[in-house]
Amino acid sequence: MRIGFVTPNYYPTLTGGSEVSLRLLSETLVSRGHTVLVLSFDYSPNRPQKEIINGVKVIRFKMLIKSALPLSLSIPVSLVMKSLEKSVDI
Repeated sequence: MRIGFVTPNYYPTLTGGSEVSLRLLSETLVSRGHTVLVLSFDYSPNRPQKEIINGVKVIRFKMLIKSALPLSLSIPVSLVMKSLEKSVDI
């Protein structure tokens, strides 16, 4: 199964427990034969925009506004999800 996650941050960016939980979940799903794609909004110039970390494909997008995080992510997340809707099952 092709599984996609959307998150503000993904490993190695750690701001709390949710990043650790998502990493463990994603890597466990990969170890069970699933394809996992993580869309993260923590891109920075010192990190690749696309990479594979322990079998998990990670695509990072730049976040323009850090304040009011949920509100500022709503449009970028919906656009990214729309563009990738045929590449994931769930």
